[in-house]
Amino acid sequence: MTVLEIGSGGYNAALLAEITGTAGNVVSVDIFSVKPSVLNF
Repeated sequence: MTVLEIGSGGYNAALLAEITGTAGNVVSVDIFSVKPSVLNF
């Protein structure tokens, strides 16, 4: 199974990866409105 996830910031991509398992693929696309250096991970 391949899933395209658009615009959720990646959280749903992690959930979809659990559903698709190791045999599946998740492609996530998002527009980042904040510079990554501003975020604290």
